[in-house]
Amino acid sequence: MNPALPTTIRKGGGVASPHPTPSDQSQRLAALDPERSFIVQAPAGSGKTGLLTQRFLGLLAAVENPEEVVAITFTRKAAAEMRTRILQALARADGAEPAEAWERLTWQLARSALRQAEQRGWKLLENPQRLRIRTIDSLCQFIARQMPLRAGFGDVPGIEEEPSALYRAAARSVLAELESGTELAGALGILLEQLDNRLEVLLDLIADMLGRRDQWLPPVLGSNRREEIERSLRRAVEGHLWKLAEAFPSAAAPELTELAQYAAERLGPDHSLGACLGLDGLPPPALAGLPAWNGLAELLLTRDGAWRKRVDVRNGFPAAPGPARQAKERMMALLGVLGAETDLAKYLHGLRALPDPGYSDADWSLLQALFSVLAAAVAHLRVVFRDHGKADFIETALA
Repeated sequence: MNPALPTTIRKGGGVASPHPTPSDQSQRLAALDPERSFIVQAPAGSGKTGLLTQRFLGLLAAVENPEEVVAITFTRKAAAEMRTRILQALARADGAEPAEAWERLTWQLARSALRQAEQRGWKLLENPQRLRIRTIDSLCQFIARQMPLRAGFGDVPGIEEEPSALYRAAARSVLAELESGTELAGALGILLEQLDNRLEVLLDLIADMLGRRDQWLPPVLGSNRREEIERSLRRAVEGHLWKLAEAFPSAAAPELTELAQYAAERLGPDHSLGACLGLDGLPPPALAGLPAWNGLAELLLTRDGAWRKRVDVRNGFPAAPGPARQAKERMMALLGVLGAETDLAKYLHGLRALPDPGYSDADWSLLQALFSVLAAAVAHLRVVFRDHGKADFIETALA
């Protein structure tokens, strides 16, 4: 086996037979190849754990030490079941060969693994703890224990599965800096001003954010925070605009462009639809086109995101005979065509929830205060962890 190649296998959803059949036998056997990685998609009870057991046994037969093979699960129950399956297979390896083909394959793989164990003196049945079958959280803690200095814990702490009290203790410690006269006190004052000086609300918010710090800590501590965050905002906005443009039926674009121009001319440049003045096609899926897209959303949708059933003078289609009446009828016909486009309505309505692609200086000052408080809260939390000899799962993963 080439140790440089990945030998992972992941479980997901899908369809598979609970017993080997000619249609899936080749796929099951292929998934045992230690030189390749696989995703197994199958529902509960379809044999995924049995396949993982076989793969684990096959890998045991090809390594120098059993610790080189690691199986990671989400729950302790799944880890215990996996360990039991493997130990049972090893215990039965000296028994009679099973008649059923799939059980016979497990038996053969277990015999190979047992021979390897005997040759190298592993004594797995007497020392089952050498089998590395762990939950994700347990693996993180194991890694932290191997590098206590780098993890920054000193003596490796225990894992606190309900760390909310520790988060609140850290939040209270941060708020105790309010009277210190430091930059942190100033940042806390800015946040409190936004919350009408409700100290308990700020405490709750800081504690809640500490429980999610794996999601925000890298950007908060980054050196180019404003640039990185605004770049992410722009990507989010433009990504939505690309989906919107792709969802728009091309056949309806010329008619919509002409009617949007008609309505914009009557509503004037100060109206949201004024951004559509001068359009010769759909707006581009870029920041420059965002105002025009917003104008089109205002023209086509109600406030709750439904297609309009009627238009009137407020939408740029006055009730008047002649050309005005014809334009209104054309607009109603277009809305009838677009009414079946549910994805298009969703993306148009989604424009209203998009973030601004950049910050004003005032908004950025507020964010800087928030970043200062959050960074200080993480530092206080680590002190709380050390004082209690505890850590949460996030800290072991970040370490």
